[in-house]
Amino acid sequence: LDAGVTLLDTADAYCLDAHDAGHNERLISRALASWNGDRSRIVVATKGGLTRPQGRWIADGRASHLVAACEASRRALGVERIDLYQLHAPDTRAPLATSVRALASLKRDGLVARIGLCNVTVGQIEEARRIADVDAVQVEVSVWHDDSLLNGVVELSPPASIETVC
Repeated sequence: LDAGVTLLDTADAYCLDAHDAGHNERLISRALASWNGDRSRIVVATKGGLTRPQGRWIADGRASHLVAACEASRRALGVERIDLYQLHAPDTRAPLATSVRALASLKRDGLVARIGLCNVTVGQIEEARRIADVDAVQVEVSVWHDDSLLNGVVELSPPASIETVC
């Protein structure tokens, strides 16, 4: 943070298993609490919609899960409102529209400032944008994973205000 980092990206699922959910968010909360700098310039982005039963990665895009996960993330981060809350991954068992409407509701209720999507396709971004404003899209981009460059996801993503592309 002292070196100028202004975006911290985490998720409730960055942990060993379901018993440890929110671990990385709690670490970030402690780090920010112990830092003497200007907290107002730091954006904390977190994600919900993946669970970690027995250490596996299982999508859960149900509205009830996202609302509960957001509340747990707010507690873990020690904030009233999350700067950027993203759907970690679409859930094939729940319509994307259901997940996006849940995110939009969290934003409308003031629990999150911005909403985003991770690990999505062009079609999923377009579907989500018909329901709500999408503030960020996060996808993996590397020399080993260039699909999002080639399939148009990066080009279609929102302007780079707080967009994160990893």
